[in-house]
Amino acid sequence: MAAKFINREKELKALENIFDSNKFEFLVVYGRRRIGKTRLILEAVKGRDYIYYLAVERGNLERFKRTASKLVGELRYVKEDWEAYFHFLKNKII
Repeated sequence: MAAKFINREKELKALENIFDSNKFEFLVVYGRRRIGKTRLILEAVKGRDYIYYLAVERGNLERFKRTASKLVGELRYVKEDWEAYFHFLKNKII
């Protein structure tokens, strides 16, 4: 049985405001282990198009590109750093 999702209205509202801003934004959610970060994000994106990526220590950009390509199609133009890649991705999505 899944645990109930309670007492996160403030956080959900903050995420909704970001999602509804019509701006391309990069969002980082961080905190202690096992406090519900992943569940919060998954609740907030219900019914929306999104890319969810969980970073690990090495190879993050290449793994993120593979994840993002599932949403926007194959990404042939390879960027070397995060900032340039997000700019490219923004233009591809919008």
